[in-house]
Amino acid sequence: MRWMPDTCGCAFERSVSEDGVVTLSKVLKQCEAHAAIRYPQDVYNAVREENRRKNIAVNAAQKAGVKGVRWSFDENRDVVLSGVDASVVEGMDRVKVST
Repeated sequence: MRWMPDTCGCAFERSVSEDGVVTLSKVLKQCEAHAAIRYPQDVYNAVREENRRKNIAVNAAQKAGVKGVRWSFDENRDVVLSGVDASVVEGMDRVKVST
């Protein structure tokens, strides 16, 4: 099963066990943002964590009534939301709003 996250240009081949556990089979493409990461599992883990963090932040903004949430990553790969009140992301690790 191929996975190409919307958070970067990486691409992965994953397998799913009979009991539904998803694991990395192969890194198909490693983007510039993750080029310095040496081991395939570490690349996969970093991308999954960024994707999860972005999804949580975007979902929180949408639940707060923000339509058309815009997001990006800064130079540290922290999620940056645009047009969102800071209270929406308060307490979220490595998530901030643009000013």
